[in-house]
Amino acid sequence: MVGHSKIETLLDWLRNNAKMDPSDARRFLEDLKIGIEDLAPWKLEGHPHEYSYGRTVIEEGKKYELMVVTWLPDDFSMIHNHGDASWGVVQIFGGLEHNSYSCKNRHLTLLGNSKVQEGQILGISPQLIHQMGNTTDQVIVSLHLYWNNDPQGAITANTFLYDVVNEQILTVDGGAFYALKEEWVLKADPILTSSPEILEQEKSRLAHRQRLITS
Repeated sequence: MVGHSKIETLLDWLRNNAKMDPSDARRFLEDLKIGIEDLAPWKLEGHPHEYSYGRTVIEEGKKYELMVVTWLPDDFSMIHNHGDASWGVVQIFGGLEHNSYSCKNRHLTLLGNSKVQEGQILGISPQLIHQMGNTTDQVIVSLHLYWNNDPQGAITANTFLYDVVNEQILTVDGGAFYALKEEWVLKADPILTSSPEILEQEKSRLAHRQRLITS
């Protein structure tokens, strides 16, 4: 192999650090200056419609998971948290939509909506409930690093998906996909309410994914 890629440099750093916090990871990514061309080996030209976005794991270590997500036009994640992960950082290479939410007394409300700028790094905390998606006509990729200080299974085990259409909170260990297969769901807890605006938004995004799956 000629040279040492920036992703290899990042992996070397992750493998050689048993302890770190999100500020360390943010600084390292900022200094490394990863570009979209560095993610090309893991970018997908397409993905099965059963997946709401393309998800390619680069490496999963004892305490970390590093992956590239490919967002085709109209791809959206379900509203979700990141389960048992202690923290994460996500670097975006395109104008993704980012929505953040609060869930109190099993009622989901929108906290904010923004358009992520090229190269922006988002912090992921255990308290964050969010959704990301591609409203452009271009393919967008993002680099995701999740860290678990004391993993008992998958790095992001016990992730919650907020299924407002069916008024339930789902527990999964994998991606935040719409129209999940039953075998992907570890647990379903009934009773979840939301605003009419969130409900209509999620009905539309679920229907879009179901149309793709059955087409």
